[in-house]
Amino acid sequence: MLNRGQFFGFFFAYLLFVVYGSLVPFEYRPHSVDEAVAKFADIPYLALGIASRADWIANIILYIPLSFLACLWLGGAGRIRASHYLVLPVVLALMLVVATAVEFTQIFFAPRTVSINDLIAETLGGLGGIALWLFGRHRLLHLLQSFRQGGHQSMVAVLSAYGLFYLAQSLFPFDVVVSLDELKWKLS
Repeated sequence: MLNRGQFFGFFFAYLLFVVYGSLVPFEYRPHSVDEAVAKFADIPYLALGIASRADWIANIILYIPLSFLACLWLGGAGRIRASHYLVLPVVLALMLVVATAVEFTQIFFAPRTVSINDLIAETLGGLGGIALWLFGRHRLLHLLQSFRQGGHQSMVAVLSAYGLFYLAQSLFPFDVVVSLDELKWKLS
């Protein structure tokens, strides 16, 4: 089984991936710190249309693994004791700090959009990763352990992971239709 140091390595690598993906294409636009703070203080809540909703849902999904890995790093993979519940607000606070820092940094990079919607989505993703740690970590870690054992168990693990990945890819770009008008627009 992996130890907390290894979970930190996975967490940190995925954190770098989140930051990288949130800032590409790295078109720097200079602002003074005062300008950036003023812009960040005025970030809007956007009325998302169907085209933007896919990006919003992708932000949720992006933060689920990040908070799940943070929970594994800080809370471990074993049985949850009462003291482990103290990890949950720490992980949620960490997700809020990361999301806020990423959104603030996006002010300096075109054509990134900074909005309250993104902060909400990233917070929901953080909560989703916490829920996954609370209720699904044993299944996921068993899948990983089965893969590492090799043989028949490894094949079952690989096929299960592939099935989950295929399902996620089939739903991409995660554009959920919430009204009859949107469904008509999608079909046309």
